[in-house]
Amino acid sequence: KLKRDFPSALVFSTDDYFLAEDGSYIYDPDLLQDAHKWNQKRARKAMSRGRTPIIIDNTNILAWHMKPYAVM
Repeated sequence: KLKRDFPSALVFSTDDYFLAEDGSYIYDPDLLQDAHKWNQKRARKAMSRGRTPIIIDNTNILAWHMKPYAVM
């Protein structure tokens, strides 16, 4: 619904790191830290360019999960 209401919205998901070129999802828990850093870098770059709205599509169960994005 958000993408429909805000077609220019950028959606950043750490899970995208695990998508293969053919669209298959290949999760590797050993790469999770790298995946989060990669996603944070993409979000930071979009923010620095003034893009809006930006949607962070992560679990964010605990406050520390979302902190890197909140302080950007």
